Amino acid sequence: MELNTNEKIILSSDDGHIILTNMRIRQEIENAGSMHLKSILLPHVTSCEYIKESKPLLLVLGILCIISGLYMHQEQEVLFGGLLIGIMLVLLFLSSLKKQLVIASPTSKISINSSGFKTEAILAFVDKLEAASINAKHPI
Repeated sequence: MELNTNEKIILSSDDGHIILTNMRIRQEIENAGSMHLKSILLPHVTSCEYIKESKPLLLVLGILCIISGLYMHQEQEVLFGGLLIGIMLVLLFLSSLKKQLVIASPTSKISINSSGFKTEAILAFVDKLEAASINAKHPI
């Protein structure tokens, strides 16, 4: 990415896919044979949304199935069935975990899969984005 005059990088993701400067936020993703680039100038950022979802009922049911299977260990079918269903439910719970950060302008959205990041890091990023956006709209 080439910086404009007076543009400074505020924050960059470890993989370089997301770059926040004092003038814009940019997402650049390259996969095998494709490239996806979005850039929103900070004065045009209208909202920032953090979504964190899971299905804890799957985890509870999975643990109950595993415990009931182990409790009924005299009957092999119940033990095997309880463990198998319990493990499948726990795996479904893990696959249901979703964290996403969405930065919007009137004409575009940048969606960031933030599953690998701690919530504190996401909130710190949002704070920096908000401060940079306010400064870009109302320079001191």
